[in-house]
Amino acid sequence: KRMPSNDEARMKFFNDGTLPKHSDTNLLELRIMLEETYSLNAIGKCAESFQSLEIFSCWIEIQEYKSILADSYRRSKALHIYYKYIKVGSPQEIGDIPPELRASIKKQLDASLLDPEILHAGFYDKIQSKCFRAIYNNIYLPFKASTAYIELT
Repeated sequence: KRMPSNDEARMKFFNDGTLPKHSDTNLLELRIMLEETYSLNAIGKCAESFQSLEIFSCWIEIQEYKSILADSYRRSKALHIYYKYIKVGSPQEIGDIPPELRASIKKQLDASLLDPEILHAGFYDKIQSKCFRAIYNNIYLPFKASTAYIELT
């Protein structure tokens, strides 16, 4: 299996909504690391040690959501993500989500019962983007300065 070039990876992640088009190389490196099982596990352990597991887990679950094809399962996963990470007071509530975005998501989830097409693959892109930035700032940057990162690379 050939590894994609940085330009190919950047375009792939831009097209799937997980990386802004003109991101710096550190953001690209993080996004590539989130694609590889071994580095994903190392970042996950780091997230746990920094008590930031909820943003990491939310990003992962949204990434899984994007690959779901069956409408009923996609809706089930969308509701799971909302009640676990987005709803105020949820078990692993993600902070820094504006109330109007939370309300908009809930309204669309309710409407999706009659119109499943509302829950397209990019439904949670804004939340995933917030999680990615938080992973970068709160997990990746400290991780990059750790011995675990050095051992990984």
